[in-house]
Amino acid sequence: MKPGVYDNLSNSEYHGGPGISKSGLDLIARSPLHFKAKRDSANDNTPTPAQAIGTAFHAITLEPHVFTSEYTLALRRQDVPDAIDERDVLVSMVQEINKGRLPKLPTSGSKEEMVARIREAHGTSRVEVSVEGSAEPVEVGELKGADLKAILVRMNESRPGLLTTTGNRHELAQLLRDCGRPVTLWSDCMEEWMRNNGHRQVLDGDSWGQVHAMRNAVMDHPAASRLLSAPGRAELSVYWNDPVTGVLCRCRPDFWRDDGIVVDLKSTEDASPEGFAKSIANWRYDVQDPFYLDGINLMREQAGRSDIAKAKAFVFIAVEKKFPHAVGVYVLDNESREHGRAKYRAALDTFAACESSGTFPGYGDKIQTISLPAWQLAKAA
Repeated sequence: MKPGVYDNLSNSEYHGGPGISKSGLDLIARSPLHFKAKRDSANDNTPTPAQAIGTAFHAITLEPHVFTSEYTLALRRQDVPDAIDERDVLVSMVQEINKGRLPKLPTSGSKEEMVARIREAHGTSRVEVSVEGSAEPVEVGELKGADLKAILVRMNESRPGLLTTTGNRHELAQLLRDCGRPVTLWSDCMEEWMRNNGHRQVLDGDSWGQVHAMRNAVMDHPAASRLLSAPGRAELSVYWNDPVTGVLCRCRPDFWRDDGIVVDLKSTEDASPEGFAKSIANWRYDVQDPFYLDGINLMREQAGRSDIAKAKAFVFIAVEKKFPHAVGVYVLDNESREHGRAKYRAALDTFAACESSGTFPGYGDKIQTISLPAWQLAKAA
């Protein structure tokens, strides 16, 4: 990959491509072995739930058209309140229809059973039968079995019979439709929904509401909204060669303004100055600031892109994941930035040495002396 700016790389292509990123340097800082393990398992890129929410939040805030095309709200029962999923409900609907239908009369059995059946259904002991071309009332008990069966067959012609309550949900639903009862099955709704949305990432109701609320909180914040409303581009991929080691490096600014200000969105548990300062320390965000700014400006020189404004500032927009989704907007002080620059410089040198030797050590091969953390010793004093 040559030094330059690339606007046609997908997120997966960028993360699976060449060059070392800030996250790679973080792993090197932990141990080169951790970096190598991650790189060797590059195909295992299943995001954690927190990462998935973070990616969706970035998309809805910075690239709403991407969010619309790649994400969708899961189909909820409340969206199709009349849809039926329980077979028992369908059976009850069939049974309700059966209350207004006369069952078919069995046409078999003993003479006594058929006589009793006819008397009960007819409401009398005498029925009309055709005798030499004329209909005459006859006592059913005097008739033969064949005549009784014929009477039952004739009576069944005017009896619709009971609908079956056996069968699966689809069969019962079709039976009800044939009787003029409209039925919508939840499974059919899901199948249709999947045909139309199966290519998108599905967010449940809570996650959908969360990313929208976080986006709204950012856009309602005066400083954050001004930062993101200026002309600029989201998710561009930047590549450059480290002038000291020759290592190919890369970064992907969340939002790179045309005036050279780089804006980075962070979802966090605590966006207060004290809370986010801890996040900066824990997640090495102090490395990200100088690594991105230095990298963009080195790319300008190496790719001859004087048409691009020099990167001049890096701004964090931190938004809390939980209600009320408070927002803080921060820039690093110079001391912290220089501290981060020293850390990324050390990690790059270590990475280059490991690449050259082909050795990616862990925490050391010898017995080491270890001490309690300084804060613990201070607490005990």
